[in-house]
Amino acid sequence: MSDSRLDRQRFVADSQKGDEIASNALGAKLERALGRRMSGQDAVFTRRSPSRSPKLSEKMEVIAA
Repeated sequence: MSDSRLDRQRFVADSQKGDEIASNALGAKLERALGRRMSGQDAVFTRRSPSRSPKLSEKMEVIAA
C-alpha cells in the first residue's frame, strides 16, 4: 500500500536545518515557560494606613505609671 507520491512529498531536513528547528522549538518552550513563571510576580507597593493602636510613647507612659 505504499504510494510513491507520498514519499516524494515528504520533507526531509538536512542536519543543519534540523538543528535550527530544534533550537527554535527550545527557544519557544523557554519563552512560554518564562512567561508563565513571571506573570503576576510584579510587586505592588501600597501605603500603610495609620495604625489605630497606641503609639510607643503612650505605651511607655502606661508602663512607667
